[in-house]
Amino acid sequence: MEKKTFSYYDSKNQKQEIVIAPEDFSFVQEKAVIKDQKLQRKPTTFFKDAMKRFRKNKSSVAGAVVLGVLALLTIFVPVFNTSDTSSVHAYETLLEPKLFDAGTGWWDGCKTMTDITIDVDWDKYEETGEIDGLPVGYVEKDIIGGKDGVTMSKIGDNYTNVAAAYNHGGYARLFSGSDTLPTLTSPSMNYLSFASDLGYALTITTADPSSFSDYTFGDIAPYSVYFSFTSDGTEHRIALLEGITDYGEKTVNLYDFKTEIESACGEENPVFYISESPKFIISLDEASGTDTKNVLIKSFILTSTDESQASYVSSVSFDDANEMIYNASSLGWSFSTSDMSVFHADIIKGSFRFDTYEHAYGNYTNSSITMSSLQTYADSGWINIDLTLLNGYQDMTTSERRTAIANCVATFEVLDELHSPIVDDGTFTGTSVSAGGRVAISFSGTVTRWKELYPGTDAMPRFLFGTDASGRDMFKYVFEGLRTSLLLGVISFAVCFTFGLLWGAIAGYFGGWTDILMERFVEILSGVPWIVVMTLAMIQFGQNMTTFAMAICLTGWIGTSSITRTQFYRYKDREYILAARTLGAKDTRLIFRHILPNAMGTIITSSVLMIPSVIYSEATISYLGLGLQGTASFGVILSDNQSYISSEAHLILFPSAVMALLMISFNLFGNGLRDAFNPSLKGQE
Repeated sequence: MEKKTFSYYDSKNQKQEIVIAPEDFSFVQEKAVIKDQKLQRKPTTFFKDAMKRFRKNKSSVAGAVVLGVLALLTIFVPVFNTSDTSSVHAYETLLEPKLFDAGTGWWDGCKTMTDITIDVDWDKYEETGEIDGLPVGYVEKDIIGGKDGVTMSKIGDNYTNVAAAYNHGGYARLFSGSDTLPTLTSPSMNYLSFASDLGYALTITTADPSSFSDYTFGDIAPYSVYFSFTSDGTEHRIALLEGITDYGEKTVNLYDFKTEIESACGEENPVFYISESPKFIISLDEASGTDTKNVLIKSFILTSTDESQASYVSSVSFDDANEMIYNASSLGWSFSTSDMSVFHADIIKGSFRFDTYEHAYGNYTNSSITMSSLQTYADSGWINIDLTLLNGYQDMTTSERRTAIANCVATFEVLDELHSPIVDDGTFTGTSVSAGGRVAISFSGTVTRWKELYPGTDAMPRFLFGTDASGRDMFKYVFEGLRTSLLLGVISFAVCFTFGLLWGAIAGYFGGWTDILMERFVEILSGVPWIVVMTLAMIQFGQNMTTFAMAICLTGWIGTSSITRTQFYRYKDREYILAARTLGAKDTRLIFRHILPNAMGTIITSSVLMIPSVIYSEATISYLGLGLQGTASFGVILSDNQSYISSEAHLILFPSAVMALLMISFNLFGNGLRDAFNPSLKGQE
């Protein structure tokens, strides 16, 4: 009999029974109709799925966009930017980056100059206190705001022991630094007469060193002032002031020493001539001991009550110690030793904004203008001038030629002020010059340089990245260099990646003796320093792109090979590989269809950085003087401009910023490719 009742004990040890009836068994879908349904998702390929995942990585997309923009700039900037980067532009060197108008304060082609010495009208300054002058080496038109744009940062800055062209005043510090007594000697007097009292008065003013808080040069020493001359071949010194130990103003009348002078000369009422070399000598009375001995001379003034003598005797005077020391040889002053310096000379310095574009491209007066240039400007309709008046000037007399030039200049007229390089300010003139037996006619006037250099343009040029020391447009030059470097990097990457991938795949897949032999070769090759390989290649085959790429490819594939080998060891014994091999898959299929796709993410991530690495390598070798010759590249640009890093930082900043942007973008792009080509993420959102 068929059993339909079953029993069992539950968790509480209670007996339970189950009765099975026929109606308990029935088909759930007995009347249902089951048909094939369409796939809910569209079929896709591995590449499409990878690109879908890549697009979802926003940072990687941003990196790819930046790389694309940089690549487009390397193509279009050198094509559409007409600046010449193949030669030196003498007038356009080291211009600042410019995007906005001058005076904007930022990216305006101006350079902030600080602590620049001002060429001051010191007489006016002492009379009125007004500083009237311009920075040394600069003209007013090149300064934003002109004279009013100069901010005085240092006024009356005391320069110790420095006599300079634009310093003023101070004290002549005569000091004893050895056993030899130092002397300060005045210019010789060409004519000096004691026939009568002409009121010769000598005033010497000295200062107290202790009144200066920064004076650290020792004590004041006794000093003397002598009147010196030669008579009968013998030098005589008449002591006018002797053994002076204090400071302040000391005045003596030379006529009071008439008797002593007559006695030394051996004649009454002496008159001195050049041969007797009459002069004044200031000397310390003590040589250097434990401490340096000094005297600070503020002024040395010789005067005369006789009007005819007044200007003559002033030639041996000084009230500007800095000028006397700095121009000693031309003024006739001399020092017996080098123990002479200036103390507390005043100097005025200022800061201002220097318009590098106005300096390079602005108006230049008295500029030479050739007849051919005048004819070109006239043919362009910018000026009017009748050069036919000079036809046959070689055969004219000097008078006729002079008249012809004057008549020609009289016809000069500016018709188009926007484009005419010559400014109609009344300075246009012409002249004839004889040289080598031939006569040439030259013209000069005020010329606007940018109109002369870039004829037909409507505005002064602007350089977004400035210009380098050769006057090359850095914006174009940088992207020319980027083009070369990227091309070099892509070519090297393609060769190294392909070869490294094959080498690493073979070594990792087959293993055993194949791997051992291949790895020993890699170790030997990688043991040779890359810099040695590069240097030898450059020396042997020349400093060009082909040689550099070849040197990179000799060892550049080793990194890709090592990563590929590691990934093949990681995946080749996985279950799906064993299953594929069991089903009869050959080695080639296992390598390229099963192992390589799984390993490609890691390989690409590491290998894609080879491109910026090649760029950095080229930059490195350029610093050693073995960079690419005659070709713009990042390495060459950085090498050429490294000496300007402190003064013209933009020459390094802009190329470095582009390089950094390139490196970051490649990093982000590589990370996106790693995730996109990872088969384990296939189908994931």
